[in-house]
Amino acid sequence: MKKHFYKDEIAKYCLNQHFTVDDIFEYIHQKYPQAGRSTVYRNVEELVKERRLKKIAGAGNKFVYEGKVKPHAHLICRKSNTITDIPFSENVLNQIPRDFKVEDLDINIYGEFV
Repeated sequence: MKKHFYKDEIAKYCLNQHFTVDDIFEYIHQKYPQAGRSTVYRNVEELVKERRLKKIAGAGNKFVYEGKVKPHAHLICRKSNTITDIPFSENVLNQIPRDFKVEDLDINIYGEFV
């Protein structure tokens, strides 16, 4: 499969941010008007498979993508459709047995700020 140079651009854009695939397309399309929607979508999904992006089920039934690599949890507010990253404490990570190799960690907490 042909590698598109958009992948590195997408990964850099999503670093420490939460964007929908439509947001990502708009960003790439502004920089590269020749970029097609399906090409950008395919590159996003390839980045997820490569674990360079994380796909998160956000509020409002939309997926968002982020490029954060350190373990953390998400507070997903259904009222404001926002996602807030919260770090894990070392106590939580120390609960994982040493003979268990973690490949991925995903904790999403849904609710709303009052």
